[in-house]
Amino acid sequence: MKKYLYLLFVIFPSVTFGELSDKTPSYGSFWLTSIIIGLLFLVASYKLRYFHYFGLLVTIFMFLGVYDLYSEPSFRNSVMDEKGEWYFYHGYISSLQVFILSVIGRVLSKMKPKRNS
Repeated sequence: MKKYLYLLFVIFPSVTFGELSDKTPSYGSFWLTSIIIGLLFLVASYKLRYFHYFGLLVTIFMFLGVYDLYSEPSFRNSVMDEKGEWYFYHGYISSLQVFILSVIGRVLSKMKPKRNS
């Protein structure tokens, strides 16, 4: 009896299906990640002078991550079938948000009044 039970446990996972949407980031994940990282870069670029250039580097890496998902045609079509045509646009725009927030931090840093000692 144990043999058949083990055989059932071996066969059972082979008939289950995994969708693509549980293995790729969701829309909310794109935006929440970019907002959190962007706010960290906003604060850091407010305090540190050239930190917004590092924000540009992180933006490029995030952008390339989304492009890597987009570049393979069969994967791109599968993602677009499950998540919609705007999925990759959301990924690109949300990655750009990191750089925008880091530049805002730098602009706010330049606008703060200077102290006279």
